[in-house]
Amino acid sequence: MNEIGLKGESDAEIYEYSKEKKYALITFDHEFGLEYISRKDLDCLIIIRIHPQTREIVHPALEKFFSRVKTGEIQISGHLVTIERNRIRLRKVI
Repeated sequence: MNEIGLKGESDAEIYEYSKEKKYALITFDHEFGLEYISRKDLDCLIIIRIHPQTREIVHPALEKFFSRVKTGEIQISGHLVTIERNRIRLRKVI
């Protein structure tokens, strides 16, 4: 968030920024996802549910996920995406 000037901003401000820019919003905060998913106005919401949240565990899961997005194997626009250690779930919301 530092890079775009949103460090320390509220969830609502980060959400609005993501919506306006049509960015996928990525979070570890499951409650955040539940609060905003009903609006159905984000391009994509990605919730990471990997524990423990260490770089050694999370980074490979994200690399695998984004490589599948890059190749077109997974389409994330209009979806709630949940990334778990050994599974990726997509739910269409838009």
